[in-house]
Amino acid sequence: MSAGSARVSLPLDQWPARDRSAWESALAARRGRFGRRGPAAHLRDRSLAHYREGYGAWLRFLQGSDALAPGVPPEDRITPERLNGFVEAMWARGNRGKSVESRLVALWRAMTILAPHADLHWILRPGGRRLSEVLDTAPRTKRPRSARDLFDWGMR
Repeated sequence: MSAGSARVSLPLDQWPARDRSAWESALAARRGRFGRRGPAAHLRDRSLAHYREGYGAWLRFLQGSDALAPGVPPEDRITPERLNGFVEAMWARGNRGKSVESRLVALWRAMTILAPHADLHWILRPGGRRLSEVLDTAPRTKRPRSARDLFDWGMR
């Protein structure tokens, strides 16, 4: 996790106890060949870190909005109104469409681990439309660098 994401994402040890317990139980169910296999069983550590960071960003947003109610199940905290606020907060920080889309997908994937029976597919299809249609996910245009700029950069 980068230093910037640490400010945006609530670390696992600061998650509400219910959320942290559900996450840790799902990870524990990944271990062993003969035990119960949980919803995170097939996921790689890198994917899990991305989903954990995305969910932590959601929790940090809720915390900053005074909407983080620790006793409420994780799936009940997600509402369209709060999700709109989350997206607006990301845009206000300068995130672009692809970054916002990545956070929303990570949030949804984390929820499939934390609350596997919750029906939250609407996160990926707001208003029945794909996220890429709702968010401006066009790639940023890259400004070509001059040979001098590249040389100077390489000499640092």
